[in-house]
Amino acid sequence: MRHWEGAEDIGRTVAYLERAAQRSLRSYANREAIRYVEKALRLQPAAPDASRFVWESILGDAHSELAEYDIAVAHYERALTFARERVAGSASARAQSGAQSRRAVAASTPADNSGATYGRSAGTLRACRPYPRTSRGAALLPERIRSGPGRDAGRAQPCGALWRGRGNDQRIQRARAGSRRVGTAQRRKLLSQAGSGTRGKFRPEFRRGARAYLLAAVLGYGTGEWELTERCADRSLSLFRELGDPARTHAPLTVQLFSAILRGELARAGALLADLGAATALESTGQGKAWHLAATALVGVLRGDITIEDADRVREATAADLVRADRLLCLGVAASAYHRLEEWSQAARAAREGLSILTETGTVWASYVYGVTGIVDVLFDPACSATSASDENSAALRTAIRHARRATRASPVCRPQALLMRGRLAHLSGRRAKAREMWEKAAACADRLQMRREHGLALLEMGRAAAPSDRSGAKLLLRASEIFETIGAFSDLQATRQALRLN
Repeated sequence: MRHWEGAEDIGRTVAYLERAAQRSLRSYANREAIRYVEKALRLQPAAPDASRFVWESILGDAHSELAEYDIAVAHYERALTFARERVAGSASARAQSGAQSRRAVAASTPADNSGATYGRSAGTLRACRPYPRTSRGAALLPERIRSGPGRDAGRAQPCGALWRGRGNDQRIQRARAGSRRVGTAQRRKLLSQAGSGTRGKFRPEFRRGARAYLLAAVLGYGTGEWELTERCADRSLSLFRELGDPARTHAPLTVQLFSAILRGELARAGALLADLGAATALESTGQGKAWHLAATALVGVLRGDITIEDADRVREATAADLVRADRLLCLGVAASAYHRLEEWSQAARAAREGLSILTETGTVWASYVYGVTGIVDVLFDPACSATSASDENSAALRTAIRHARRATRASPVCRPQALLMRGRLAHLSGRRAKAREMWEKAAACADRLQMRREHGLALLEMGRAAAPSDRSGAKLLLRASEIFETIGAFSDLQATRQALRLN
């Protein structure tokens, strides 16, 4: 390549740069692939559309591998433009136009193009992917799964059916909707593919297995299958480490960390924070760092040792280029943190901003429920709403509950918190019997899912709402305090002891 560059043979230099970029991409040297393509663009800015299509495909794949999804989307859309295809405006339109775009773009790649082999295989099919949000670590984000590709994607490449494709998308959606039978079948397929992937001696096969185990873990922790989640996350983590890919280890570590929080294992969650912090320090994107900051602040809120610095950092993380679900999580956790610190005005601002995102967000999965509950908890507190009119506060709260109920309907582990919120709203409206019914359901659901904190919260709500003459109220509060003390949720323990004093 340097020989031809020195001879000022631009055509051959660019061809070699393109091949070097493809080799770098196949060996997961994504930054090198980007540098090679950018150099080709500098040498030949007026390259033919067929070449630009291939280059934009490579850039899209490289940025997607680096979890820089918004940048990847821009390159994929430019690839479609160079293939003279219309870029759909909305997520649903992108999904509907996926199959047509793939066929048209594949046909538009000339046979004599130096990048035709790449263009017709992974590059073409990824570049035609109308909105590549079902990718890799993005499996943690359900909005990316929902805005997935068209019906031909499953035929794209050997691992295409693993991450994309209408059939798998539908199975994942039904699993997320609570269908255990479909979810089990889908995980069986994933784990079968993961096992075959880890038997190969090549890096792509190991990576395929690591991703399959990760997605199985994501499905498991959203449905409350904790042992399966732990096994799959552990396996994914070990494979990513064997691949020497520290930027990817943050995804299985995040699943393990938030699974521990959901189960009320706060001591273990605190220990995992250090591992996640080390993993996210090695990557260049804001996504993993946002997860780490949100988890740090959330654990601090629950244990009662939250600091204003932690609250400010997770609030500032929303300024990064995050997708909607991540911003919702960070704003909700920041609202909870400020609320715990009695920074009422900052809590209210974070909650109001989070509410505007919640109204535009689809369903949330597993730990993203903490973004929803943080917003709702602040809106329930009159101290955080003193600057607004009473009618406005009531309308905002009802809007938040309505969208929270919609957003949490997919993941079974979100159900206890959804029932708790509905019970609080019913109690606020004077419907005490309805409130009690919701809280009893929340307690039963949390107990079934082994979510000890949510079980304690349901007991706390029932105990606080009990009439002074009802002796069961104190018993419920005592049971709640035992749970909170056992798991180390000292903020909730403090609220329970205060309720006991008033009982």
